[in-house]
Amino acid sequence: MPKGYWIVHIEVRDPEIYQQYVKANGAAFAKYGARFLVRGGKHVVTRGKAAERNVVIEFRDYETAVANQASADGALRAARHAVAIFGKSEAEMREALAVGILCFNVESEAELSRLNRVAKEMNRTAPISPSSKC
Repeated sequence: MPKGYWIVHIEVRDPEIYQQYVKANGAAFAKYGARFLVRGGKHVVTRGKAAERNVVIEFRDYETAVANQASADGALRAARHAVAIFGKSEAEMREALAVGILCFNVESEAELSRLNRVAKEMNRTAPISPSSKC
């Protein structure tokens, strides 16, 4: 069966919060058998812009990778600083708002409209990064 992967591009704005996030997620990643293939390090950008830190995490299969991300003990509950998930589902938006996320990266006008509707349904405000970089 093919492996499943997370490919994450991170801008660390607050190293202390990021370390709390990393520490808090150890158990969740262990539970799902995550194996870190890349954690930061030097990289070359040949075109455009790139995040300062790149992470690649391997799981035994796609379903396990998705289950880790979607689980209650997954990455989102451990850190409140930012949500930068591409193509955020409404469930992910609700969970982020419920845990008091401090910043959303919004990838499109459609995503912004969905986030606005979900936040209104929950009677919450969705904090948006003005530069699309939390």
